[in-house]
Formats: sequence, structure tokens, C-alpha cells
Amino acid sequence: MFVHDMNMSPAAGLRIDRKNAVRDSRWEPMNRLVLIFILLQAIQSGNAVQAVSQEPITRVAGIRVLSREDAAKALPVRLEGVVIWQVKDAMVIWDGEKSVWVAWSSANQQQLKKTSGSVDMPTLGTFVEIEGCTAPGGYAPIIIPKAIRRIGMMDLPKAAVVPMERLLSGCEDAQLIELEGVLQQVEPRSPSKHSMFLMVDGHSCRLHVENAGGMELSKLVDARIKVRGIFSPDANIRSEGIGLKLMVSDAERDIDVIEPPPRDPFAAPRVALNLLLPFSPDAGRYRRKVVSGVVTFAVPGWFFFLQGGKTSVRVNSPDRDVRAGRQVDVAGFVNTSHTFASLGNAQVRDLGPGALPAPVATTVAKLLDPSAGSGLRKARSNDLSGQLVTIRGTLLRIEWKRENVPAAVRIGSDDRTFPAFFPIEQELKEAEVNSWVPGAEVELTGIAEYDFEKERNASGEYPLVAFHLWLTGPSAIQVLKLPSWWTPARLGTALAVSGGALILLLAWTWTLRHRVKAQTAIISGQIQREAVQDERARIAQDMHDEVGARLSQIAILQDIFARDHPQSEPAREDLARLAAGTQEAVTALDEAVWTVNPQNDTLASMAEFIAHHASSYLEPAEIACRIEMPIEWPALDVRSQTRHELVCACKEALQNVVKHSKASEVTLSMGINNKEFFVEVADNGCGFAQDAAAHGCDGLNNMKARLRRIGGTCDIADRIPTGTTVSVTLPLHT
Repeated sequence: MFVHDMNMSPAAGLRIDRKNAVRDSRWEPMNRLVLIFILLQAIQSGNAVQAVSQEPITRVAGIRVLSREDAAKALPVRLEGVVIWQVKDAMVIWDGEKSVWVAWSSANQQQLKKTSGSVDMPTLGTFVEIEGCTAPGGYAPIIIPKAIRRIGMMDLPKAAVVPMERLLSGCEDAQLIELEGVLQQVEPRSPSKHSMFLMVDGHSCRLHVENAGGMELSKLVDARIKVRGIFSPDANIRSEGIGLKLMVSDAERDIDVIEPPPRDPFAAPRVALNLLLPFSPDAGRYRRKVVSGVVTFAVPGWFFFLQGGKTSVRVNSPDRDVRAGRQVDVAGFVNTSHTFASLGNAQVRDLGPGALPAPVATTVAKLLDPSAGSGLRKARSNDLSGQLVTIRGTLLRIEWKRENVPAAVRIGSDDRTFPAFFPIEQELKEAEVNSWVPGAEVELTGIAEYDFEKERNASGEYPLVAFHLWLTGPSAIQVLKLPSWWTPARLGTALAVSGGALILLLAWTWTLRHRVKAQTAIISGQIQREAVQDERARIAQDMHDEVGARLSQIAILQDIFARDHPQSEPAREDLARLAAGTQEAVTALDEAVWTVNPQNDTLASMAEFIAHHASSYLEPAEIACRIEMPIEWPALDVRSQTRHELVCACKEALQNVVKHSKASEVTLSMGINNKEFFVEVADNGCGFAQDAAAHGCDGLNNMKARLRRIGGTCDIADRIPTGTTVSVTLPLHT
């Protein structure tokens, strides 16, 4: 809404008392001088913040100079003014000098109800006092009201006539202005609301009419009118003004007809199609013009192309009865928003059948030939824009609107590409679906339309840079030749597949060779191991048969000799030592045969051998042997070297018990713990430390060295005076 300074309005003599809705509009002189001083300082510095930041802004001019950043700080506002425009969610107030928007959104209605007692929008002419804060708005700073107090009623101010340059700059936002121009289009949005387009000094301005009243606005097309309303430029997402727009409250009050339109739109001046916008000293170029020609292409309700002689123009029209091949009169307004003039908001009068011109056979190179003409020197010699043409090319891509309904195709020709559009939806036939394949040679018949640069070049021209075709439907494309099956894409795919297959074959061959080589090594190793096992078995058998037999024979001969030949005491002692040595040799041979024999390369065999040896070894020393081990062992292989080293370490531990421990009992424990095979030899003797000096540590060092060679460990726990425990562990993977 806008606030009006009563002292500065034409109605300065009006007195309005607050109690009786009439008050004295004069301000205290000192307060007014202070306000004017503060306002001038803010305008000169370009800063919208008041000199005292805590004081509210009391003039619209102080709001309008705010930057978007400052307006977003929600600076306090308290001002008076008259409502000069309002709708359900916004209003404009005028303070006697300038106007500003006041938001009336649902977000602040509850606050207004608490502070003002009502959320009803003040009507036009209401004099109000507003308290609120600033906000950046969509384009210019606005007010967010927190309290509104109605004071009285007042006459609306007179609309201002401002130059077009101020309108184009956007600085008249929210101001009540008056425009004069030619009404070119009316679009009803509802029975009361209309959108209209007014041509003002060569610029199109959109009029948003809130209340059409009893006026038939559609009958004012082509009239010269004056219209009053709130200037409200359209803004983009960057808050930039991009279009002229006027908000009109009431058509009957705010629109004056200066020059009514002709009763018959086709009574307007008739011109040739090639003279739509020639030089003329007459400024009536924005009134309707009438042209004639043959419709060469039509999208009913949207646009069509009209050709007369060698010139064709595009006509935008809501007429849904326009058809190609008809001779028509067209009454419309010249549209200068494109490089080539066209007609808009046109009315069409059918004159009967017309002869369609034959399509012009051309090429992309000819259409885009830069030497065909200069906009400064001569008309273009091959001006085919808007005309039916026939072009050959290669189908590159199809863009689908939905299944089997094309929206556009992309064509390649003369080392250029161009699009062809289907504005009317048509479904492809089965034959067309099968023949429309990328790479096919095609011939297209349609309307060519030029595309120009938006900026002039150094010569002052708008260069022609591209074109596109409008097609009536799929039948406008004739397939001349299907592409060879061996397209570059398919050839590339075939080569890629062949290359991939070759790579896979080579990889498979390499893998197969690697697997054969590995399997051969496994088989060779297995054969070697089997040969070694056989050789070990043979050696064990030979040792048992040959050497064992010889030692047994020596023992027998010793017994016979001792029985048949009396000996002296020294001789008997020597013979006894010989017999004992022979027996030890037999025992050592048995152990060697057991180690060499591959049949004993198991965990169970090793455990049984250690248990048997301990029992046999301790019995002559009169030391009790208690054995603790599982009944069943897992089927695990143990190498002969591992068995040999482990058995020797256990024998060394038992030998230390017999020689040094003075024990009466030994507990031999064997088992598996955490994937390790363990052997514990625990005695109840005198302990290791008491006799360490006597027998030294060579045996212990030998035991540890043996276990290290096979990846195991050997530990001694001395329990003085209750005995010693020797612990041997061996990982089962060794």
C-alpha cells in the first residue's frame, strides 16, 4: 500500500480527527525538519539505514533507497499513507511522495489480528498508520506489517506520466503511473480478471486487470487507450527486472479509450508480406495490418506460415480452423521481437482453396551461404525462411516424445547438423519404425525457419547461424537408402567383441598352461615323494633285516660262548658289557628303523613311540611312569626330521630325569592345544637348579636347538623341591 503525506497532497486542506475518523494533517514543524534532514542524509549517502538505527523509518523514500542486504535486516518502519491498490495478499500505500508494497501474507495475519484486531485488507482510499519492518521483496524493498490502524478515508492521488526510460530501468516500481499505447491482445483468465498486452513506444507491457467490470475488453483490441495502475516489473530469479507490467484495479475507472478500434479488423491497412515493416514516416506501425497469402504449414491454435509471392512469414494465431492449402486474409499485429518480422494475435478469414507452392530443392550449404546477401546492402537472394523446402541428409538421431511418437530428428548434411520438429503428434507406422534407423539416407520436406545471432557483428548485421525444419508428420521424411549392416558402430562392436574374445582366449590359454605347469610340478613332487618314501621303506627294511639279523646273531653267539666256556671274573664282566652294548645297538637300530620308515610319519605313531620309549626307559631305573594322552589322534602327517628331533628332545628330558632328578615318578603328558602338539615330562625329584652345577646345561641347550630347527619351543619349569617340568611344543603345520 502507499502512504500519502496529507500536507503535500492536493487535499492539504482536508482535516481528519482521529476520534471521528477526521484529523488535522499538519505535523509539528520541528519534527518535520528533523525528518527531512535525516531523509536527505540517507539519500546522499546511499544508505537506507536511519541515522539512529533504533528509530523507525517514517518515509517511503527511506525504504526505497535500501539495498537488498539492508532491507533484509528487518529495519523498523512506522509511517502513514493511503491505500492506492490492494488484492488479497498485498497492497500499496502512498505517503504523498512515493509508494511501496506491503505484503499481506498468511504468515503475518495472526500477528495483525492480535495487534490490529482484524485481518481484513484495507480498501482503496483508506488512510492508515502502519508499523512493521522491511524485507528485500522479489524485486524492490517491501514492508512486512505488524500492526495496521485505520484512520479515515481519502481521495486517490493522480497517476503520473513518466518517460519510457524510467520504466525500462525499473525505478518506478510500486508507483501509480499512466501509460498510453495500442492494445494488441486480451487473454481472459476468469470472468473478472484479464491479461492484456499494450504496445507502448515500441515496448510490450503486460496489463493485469483485477476487475474487468462491465467492459468487454476483448473488443478493445487495436484501440489506442490510456491506462492507470501500479507499475510492477516482472523479475527473474536474480531479482532483475525483465519486463514491463502494470497492475490495474478496475477497468472502468482506470482505462480510457482514446481511439476505438475499427469495427472490422480486416478494414485495417492492407500490405504485402514483404512490406510488413518497411521504412515509413508514419508512426502507426503498431496498429493492425492485413495481409493475404496461402497457408503452407499450420499448427491449429498455435501458429502457421503464410506465403505470398517469394516471401513467407510466421503468424501466431489462436484460430483452430487454419489449414494448409487455404487462401486467407490475416489481420494481425507486427511482432518485432525476432530478426524477421512476424504477425501475432492474428485473426484469419478463409477465402477458399489456394495452390500450395512446390517445395524448393536446396542444401544446407545454400541455406546458410553467408555470401547470399547483406542486411546493409541488399536483400538476401535466397531467402527461404518460412518456405517449403526439400533437403537430403543422413538420419543421425531420433528424439521421442513417447513410444513410437517422434518429437524431433537430428539430420546431418554438408558437414552440418540441423533439427527437424514434429509439432503435431503422430505415431509411426510399422514400416517407418523399421526404416527409421540411424545412418539412413533420407529426404525431408518441410518449412525452413532461420536462426540468427542475438548480437550484431562488426558490420552491423545479425548473422544467420542455423536453421530448423517444421514437419507435418512422419510422412514428410522419405527413406532413400538404409545403412549398410556393417555400420562403423557395428564394425566397432564386432572388433571389440573379437578382441575381447581373443584376450579371453589368450588369458584362458595362459591360465591353462599355468595350471598344467603347477599340476605337473605337483605330480612331479608327489612322484618324488613317493620315490623317497619307497626308498626310505627299502632302507628301513634292509636295516631291520640285515643289520638286525647280524646283531641278533652276535647276541646269540655271546650267550653260547658264555654258557660253553668258563670265564674268569674279569672276562665275565667284559662279556656282560659286550652283551649290554649289543642290546643298546639293537635298540638304537630299532629307533633308526622307526624314524626312517615312512609308515610312521603320523602324529599318532610319534606319540605312541614317545610313550613306549618312556615306559621302557624308566622301568629299569625303577621310576614309575604315568602316561596321559588322548586315545585317538587326528590324522596328521609329521615329517621324519620333525619326528627325529622331537623324539631326541624327549629322550634327553627322560635321560636327565634318570641321571639327575632322584625322582620316583614321572608324568608324561601329550596332547593338542591351540593347534600345537605338546609334550610335558614332569618328575617329583630334587629339582633342576640343585643339580645344575653337577651336570651343566648342555642337554638343555641341545633340546632347545632341536626344537628351534623344527619350529618348536622347549621350556623348563623348576618346582624346587618338588621336581622339574620340561615342556615341548610343536606347531602342527610343521
